[in-house]
Amino acid sequence: MNAISSQSTLDTLNPKVAGAAAAANGQPPGHDRAVVLETHDLTKSFGGVTVVDGLSFTVRAGEVLGFLGPNGAGKSTTVGMILGLIRPTRGTVTIAGQNLAAKPALVAEHVGAIIENPAFYPYLTGRDNLRALALMSGGVDETRIESLLRLVNMADRADRPYKTFSLGMKQRLGIAATLLTNPAIVILDEPTNGLDPAGQREIRDVIPRLAAEGHAVLLASHLLHEVEQVSDRVAIIRRGQLIREGSVDDLLRGGSYVEVRVPTGEAPSALRTLGRLPFIERIDAERDTLRIVAPDDAGEAINRALVAQGIYAGGIALQRQTLENLFLDLTEDEAPANAA
Repeated sequence: MNAISSQSTLDTLNPKVAGAAAAANGQPPGHDRAVVLETHDLTKSFGGVTVVDGLSFTVRAGEVLGFLGPNGAGKSTTVGMILGLIRPTRGTVTIAGQNLAAKPALVAEHVGAIIENPAFYPYLTGRDNLRALALMSGGVDETRIESLLRLVNMADRADRPYKTFSLGMKQRLGIAATLLTNPAIVILDEPTNGLDPAGQREIRDVIPRLAAEGHAVLLASHLLHEVEQVSDRVAIIRRGQLIREGSVDDLLRGGSYVEVRVPTGEAPSALRTLGRLPFIERIDAERDTLRIVAPDDAGEAINRALVAQGIYAGGIALQRQTLENLFLDLTEDEAPANAA
């Protein structure tokens, strides 16, 4: 865990303080938020094998960026370069508008990260563990400790010894410790790894609160449904290269379809009937199942058109695109052999 920053610095990066000039100019929501982290052409090779290849993305204050990729895609290497633990072969990491290579102390000043299981004193309470860390970081006001315990839903259990905590409680205390000195950006690398479903939900509930406080959050996780629920934007990498980036809504838009099951032998007639409807973009047929790209609310109109021709569907259902399906479509042929 590593985080040192000032309140004034975070206020400057907070979306509530950053201003609304971009919104007034008709730019997308969130565009006015300050860029806290930016990578440009970030590249890393090990022994002639390029693990991260020309990677460029940004994370703004008050947003959660889901950082996704198959095993060996370069996620951990990228996080290592952002934290100054790995020297890039090429490219730059910019934190709060400054080049990390020129000023390595930027990580200590602006970044908080949990990249492994946090370590605490087992016989101290959760609250006293935070107090001890606060002293080591130069002193943090007691009210800050209490507000963080509330933020991670630990206020009512903070006086129990750390050794009695569940894995989810330990991880939430680790997030609170990371936030002690109010870092501008929080990096969470597989924060729910090893947790049971209840623990995963606890962490999932905390993540949006970090963004609501004004922190920029970089979330690297292999749990795609989790990322879909808590992220504002997603960046997907494959073999070290960025292959898709955008808001969750934009990435999933257009991937949904209406699935219609028709009686055996009726598919050709159903295709002719539905093909005349102006709002249908495309129809794919597989035996007695039609997959229709159309507006989400088109099911009723589709059913009426079929019934008018004496075709009674066995089922009509909207199949929504998910981040998991999109991810698999983009990376399904990825081989883990290029992991370094």
